[in-house]
Amino acid sequence: MDTNILYNNEPKSTPDLFEPQLPKLLLAWFMERFPPSNLLPCFMLFFTVWYYSGNYGNEFEITINLCFELGLKFFALVVLFLIMRIIDEHKDFSHDAVHFPERVLHQTPLTLAHLRKVGYFASIFILLAHVDIEMYLNTAALTSFLVLSAWLILMTKEFFVKQWLAARPLTYASSHMLIMPLMSIWLITLLHSTNAEDLTFTELKPVHQEASLFLTALYFSGFTFFGGFAGEIFRKFRSPEELSTYVDAYNHIHSDRFLLIVGASSLTLMAGFSGLLIDHHSSVKFHEALLLNISFLMFVGATLMFWTIPVLYQLRPSRQLRKIVTAIAAFGILLVYGALFLPLF
Repeated sequence: MDTNILYNNEPKSTPDLFEPQLPKLLLAWFMERFPPSNLLPCFMLFFTVWYYSGNYGNEFEITINLCFELGLKFFALVVLFLIMRIIDEHKDFSHDAVHFPERVLHQTPLTLAHLRKVGYFASIFILLAHVDIEMYLNTAALTSFLVLSAWLILMTKEFFVKQWLAARPLTYASSHMLIMPLMSIWLITLLHSTNAEDLTFTELKPVHQEASLFLTALYFSGFTFFGGFAGEIFRKFRSPEELSTYVDAYNHIHSDRFLLIVGASSLTLMAGFSGLLIDHHSSVKFHEALLLNISFLMFVGATLMFWTIPVLYQLRPSRQLRKIVTAIAAFGILLVYGALFLPLF
């Protein structure tokens, strides 16, 4: 049998990019591989970076221009995640064709060629987002984006050690999750207020003058790396009865207990970096202000929730309990974000 037909690859007859049926196919692919629910974590990350990279403790006027510029840059972040998904589809195509043949990309006339064209348009949009509303080129953000793009290229090549990484799933996850600190730095430089004479990352100054932009970038890097790493662990964690139907589960190599302890540790470090972020930007310490004290208690509560996960799951490992501990992790992350947003009030 022709494997190109079986795997729905480019050589077979496919619709042109602008043919009427293609939007429906792309929409089906979006709903499956990049659903609208992805917008919530994107927005939470975007808003947090915007606030802590230049607006913490400051009054700002909401104008049409501000909303337009922020909307454009938020869409640029969403588009970047979309490009990463398209890259994953190319990188894992042969693997997914065998293990996930029910997916849209393998069941319909949609092909990698179509996704590549979407990726090209998306890349052009991101490049345009580096020009602000006053037509200044943000060279700091553009430089950060080029560094991020170089890491993405290395990811597509599996860092030239594909087999070695495949045998070490946590090393694989951490190497790929390093894209998150690079994305944080890019977002900070993209969102931070600059002018024509102030276009290099080393010269950027936070609006809140007592805060160091370097430390802000460092804390955000830790926050996003450990949060993303934990998310990847829980995404590929399966109960015993699910292992036979999910070949990518990390449990095939590591024990349940080990994975959940690593996941809880990563989430705790994420909460710790977010606490450092608030403490770094505050003119008072945690114990000197009611809202900051509440934020601290929220961090403690989230951390306690994270460490109930390995204990609770060991009671009776099952699919239902896996979903419960995943929900606990998600709620704990929301608590951490809530603590970060609390100083707004």
